[in-house]
Amino acid sequence: MTIVYIYDDDGCCLSLKVTGLMTQGRADGQEWVTSYLVSYSLDSINWYYIVDQYDNKLVSTARHSH
Repeated sequence: MTIVYIYDDDGCCLSLKVTGLMTQGRADGQEWVTSYLVSYSLDSINWYYIVDQYDNKLVSTARHSH
């Protein structure tokens, strides 16, 4: 699991554990996400992809449900 830190306008910090990700297809057509990469930043400037043990970008396959 990844711990995410979110800062509000007052500089307050929340620590969150991300346990899932939801995607949504287009409302006006038959198009939807089939795979995705996840990246994160600790400073909103430098971004890093989630990687596997071999340092390959981890590609997640989206599940299709009706």
